[in-house]
Amino acid sequence: MAGKSTRGSSLLPLGDATLAALLAALLLDRYAAAVSAELGEIEFVPDAMETGTRFEPGGGQELFLRLEWLPGHDGLAVPAVRAEGLTLEWSHIVGWLVHSGADVVVPDAALLADPPVVGHLAMHASVCGIRCGCDKPDGTACWTGAAQLGAALDSYDERMGVTPR
Repeated sequence: MAGKSTRGSSLLPLGDATLAALLAALLLDRYAAAVSAELGEIEFVPDAMETGTRFEPGGGQELFLRLEWLPGHDGLAVPAVRAEGLTLEWSHIVGWLVHSGADVVVPDAALLADPPVVGHLAMHASVCGIRCGCDKPDGTACWTGAAQLGAALDSYDERMGVTPR
């Protein structure tokens, strides 16, 4: 048996919105795996990493990726960041954010920044703090799968009624 039809049954069929959400989530998992591999390569592995969909006020849905280094993590060199912890968070609506405690910075990074760019953001925030005056590298480089994930996110937004980025 090759498959099962849901026609005439109590099972919900897979509609366009469901397929768009599934494709976007699968591609997001590929992006998360690439970012995770880069962080492992530079030996700055977060304590927690999660991806998923969350509901926003007003009923919209947002795909997200969250990387968290807990307070006291050995890789957090700046005392304030070490005390508060460090979070890099991505959403398909906002892009990348860097948090330490209540302080939040929007880094100069492409929506689907190349994993080495994300690794540099994390490492730089851990060593220099999130509001340092250092020169930052060009954050416009995109992940190799950005075009495919971007198209899937556009389709997801269209079918889910999300305001375009």
